[in-house]
Amino acid sequence: MADTSLLISSESRYAKYMIASFSSWFGSLALGTVVGYTANAIPSVQSEGSHVKLSTNQISWLGSLMALGAVLGSICAGSLIEYIGRKGTLIMTSIPFVFGWLLMAYAGRMESPSAILIGRFITGYCCGLISLTAPVYIAETADPSKRGFLGSGFQLSICVGVLISFIAGKYVSWAYLCIISSIFPIIMLIMMCLMPETPYWLIKRGRISEATEANIFLHGLDSSQQMNAEVSINTVSTDGTTTEENKSSVFLEFKRRHVIKPFLLVLALMFFQQSSGVNALIFYTTYIFKSSGSHSLDASDATILVGAVQVVAAFAACLLTDRAGRKPLILLSSVGCGLSLLLLSIYHFLCDAKGSEFQKLYGWIPVVALITFMVAFSLGLGPIPWLLMSELLPANVKSVASGLCSSYNWLFAFIITKLFHTLIDTLLESGTYLLFSILCFCCTVFVALLLPETKGKSLTEIENIFRDRTTTTIN
Repeated sequence: MADTSLLISSESRYAKYMIASFSSWFGSLALGTVVGYTANAIPSVQSEGSHVKLSTNQISWLGSLMALGAVLGSICAGSLIEYIGRKGTLIMTSIPFVFGWLLMAYAGRMESPSAILIGRFITGYCCGLISLTAPVYIAETADPSKRGFLGSGFQLSICVGVLISFIAGKYVSWAYLCIISSIFPIIMLIMMCLMPETPYWLIKRGRISEATEANIFLHGLDSSQQMNAEVSINTVSTDGTTTEENKSSVFLEFKRRHVIKPFLLVLALMFFQQSSGVNALIFYTTYIFKSSGSHSLDASDATILVGAVQVVAAFAACLLTDRAGRKPLILLSSVGCGLSLLLLSIYHFLCDAKGSEFQKLYGWIPVVALITFMVAFSLGLGPIPWLLMSELLPANVKSVASGLCSSYNWLFAFIITKLFHTLIDTLLESGTYLLFSILCFCCTVFVALLLPETKGKSLTEIENIFRDRTTTTIN
């Protein structure tokens, strides 16, 4: 790390933790390009000019392998963020990320469907690494008053990546889209090399002077910030993360009430996030518009519109998270998603009952329903479970617990994405969207009854909510 005297001057009062978070956002932006890839890539692969032909089963795997790879990535991330650090993990991730995209890009020349699927799995693996590591890096470097904004920015950058993929996919083939997408992991690599490791991790490794220097770099050094820096360092050192007892008995910690309760809360939030069907809806957005009979917009244009609105909503979530709080936003989000999916379900039910004439008259309904869904999802169900994962889980089990929660999230994403077409064949579109809608309303009840508010609290204060039975009231 550069000399502190060079990093801090009277002019550099701008909090560098914002820049650190911004650097990690390029990782989640790269994640977004993977999520949005299949929306236009699948029609491109199936076109007559494509050098690679995929069967219906292979198309299904192309959509779902990303999530399966992310399961493995999330499991590995829990250990990697402890052994090589949060920063080190983000830097390391960029290498297989670029390789996976290039393997997919050159699959056309090799005329190898398996190369596309392998590359898709590799990029999914990297998504699993990032989905765990970036929120932890942000939470451990950000000021508590801005942690909601920066943590929600993780979802915002995912949405930006999805939108970039939607726009580029309209104009370039699936192979060139891979090459474009490989740029963002490279940018993350360059920017993260200029950022410090988190003070939390450095303290846990006994590197006190480096932790102090990193904290000063991130939060500045004036009369008020110096005090904050010292308090932050002392807080880390008293979290119990450096004791031999905690190092040797992490899994035994899950028997403790103040550990298992937030862990189960995060698992439930991850389940409800994926049971909304969001990844299936994003992966197959273009397909959904085509199959719905919507003629008010070209399917690819409607897909781009959905992505653009999602970015705007995610930006609004960044501004609102630290003001409105986590709980009100996720309540609003789950209700909005449930109503949007209910509207989509009713539309398909009436289409089945009244035929193509109804589709022609009301083909705009799927566009409105999906836009409303993406807006609602981006306000709460999208960003807040990841933010709460980094806030609620105690520091001494965070690496293991975060890995379990993240892999659990991606496992459900894989299951729902892989079974999406099966659900449609079995329950029809109306039944499938109704099922997702009911689960969103179940999320509303769960959050209203059991989730505490964490707005404006330090990580230690949040942990104390679950340590002290007298303070575990529902806010």
